[in-house]
Amino acid sequence: MYNIKSIKKLDKSNCELITNNSTIYCIHVQIIDVNKVAKNIIELLEDKCWIKDLLDEDDLESYQKRVKPTVKHIVEDILNNVEDDVSSDFGEYLVSCMSQITLKNNLNHDRILLAELWKEQKSGNPGFDFHTYSPNDLLVYGEAKYNATNNPYAIALKQIVDFIKIGKDIQEYTDIKRIFSKIKSRHKSNKNKAFAASFSLNAKDPDAIFSNVINNENVKKLIEYPELYVLGVEVCH
Repeated sequence: MYNIKSIKKLDKSNCELITNNSTIYCIHVQIIDVNKVAKNIIELLEDKCWIKDLLDEDDLESYQKRVKPTVKHIVEDILNNVEDDVSSDFGEYLVSCMSQITLKNNLNHDRILLAELWKEQKSGNPGFDFHTYSPNDLLVYGEAKYNATNNPYAIALKQIVDFIKIGKDIQEYTDIKRIFSKIKSRHKSNKNKAFAASFSLNAKDPDAIFSNVINNENVKKLIEYPELYVLGVEVCH
């Protein structure tokens, strides 16, 4: 279904850019079978395990009513129509969900219900695309960008920085702590959160792309936080 081509961990011991205690993970994911990945994403979207974290009956009813129409729309209108090509609609779900799967299976993160499912609108919500919880008790806010021919890492990084400026992370925290019970620490401090920039990878030299990512001006702003994850998701054709 997919391969992890590389996972590189950068910190102040091997990267001159990093002068504090933050860590950058550069991850190259290669999708081999788009159809199988689409089926796996459907299973993730239809998974109801998150319900066990909702102790309040009013919360349970509210979130169930939010999730149901969105899952129906994504599965019936987008994922069930996937063949070998990746449409722009499917592409962002692909990058988001593949990032969650990769962080869970390879870096022991907990996957949190896809953001679009618990937000109030049916689709197209402005805000972070996905979230995970790292083994270091950090809530990870992820932004995913897809382009069929380019490597939109700069757009993803800029979007994260812009969202931080307007407090999107803080706005989303209230909902996240309701649907995910493991969060232990308060959210106000930069020490308690991290970020992930995920993008479609279309390059003959992936290492050069990741090098460009590390030198992007917005990375300098994001290494104020303990962890930054950069995930390039390549689709084999």
